[in-house]
Amino acid sequence: MSLLAKMKKCLGQMALQEVSIDPSMKKIEAEGGAIELSLLKADKIEKVTFSTITLHEASVSEASLLAWPEDGNNLPLFWCNLTRMPGMNIFINDFTPMTDLVLYPQYGERYLDDLLLVKSAAAEALKEGIVDKSFTLSTKTAWALSPHCTVFSLADEAVPRLGSIIEEYCKLYVKLWQDAAKIENSEERQFSQKKKAAVRKMMKENDPGYYFMVNLFGRETTSKVFDFVF
Repeated sequence: MSLLAKMKKCLGQMALQEVSIDPSMKKIEAEGGAIELSLLKADKIEKVTFSTITLHEASVSEASLLAWPEDGNNLPLFWCNLTRMPGMNIFINDFTPMTDLVLYPQYGERYLDDLLLVKSAAAEALKEGIVDKSFTLSTKTAWALSPHCTVFSLADEAVPRLGSIIEEYCKLYVKLWQDAAKIENSEERQFSQKKKAAVRKMMKENDPGYYFMVNLFGRETTSKVFDFVF
C-alpha cells in the first residue's frame, strides 16, 4: 500500500468524501515527469489534497497530504510529506498552527503537546534509520511550522517503516478533528483566518520544487497544481 493510500485509510473516520475535479488534473504527464492529484473534503475540513509528483531525470518523487481546516474551526493544518531523492529522504509531519501560540497558548496546549509525544515515538521507531532528526528546511515555509514539527532526513531502509508512524499521526489528527469546535472569541477567529491565508500564501510562494516543475510542466500547469494543493 502506498503512503498516500495509507493516509486515506487512516483518516477514514473523518468520513472523507471525494470531490470531483477536472479529469485533466487527475494525472498530468510530461516527458520528464508526472503529477497525480486527488481532492477530498469532510465536516470541519475545507479540503484535503493528496498529491504525488515525480521528476524522472532527477530521480525525485514527492508524496504529500494537506488537510486544510475550515475557517472558524480551531483545528491546525495537517501536513504530511515524503520527498525522496538520490541519497536522501525527507519526511515532514506537522500540525501547523492556524493562530499565534503566544497570544493563544491554549491552542498549543490542545494540539501540540500530544504531537511531541508522537514525534518522540517516531524517532524511537526509526532509530538508526534517521540520518538527521533536526534537518533544517531551507524554505521560508519552515517559519509557519509548529515547535514540535517532525523534519527527519532518513536512510532508504527507514522509509518502509513510515507506514505505522504515519498511522499514529493520522490517529491523533482524527482525535483532534473529532473534538474540534468553532472558535468563540471573535478576535481569535479573525486572527486564525488571517493566519491560514498567510500560511497558504507562504507555502505556495516558497515551495522548493516550483522551478523544477515549471521547467517540466510549464508555468500555467504548475500554477494550477499549486492552487489545487494549497
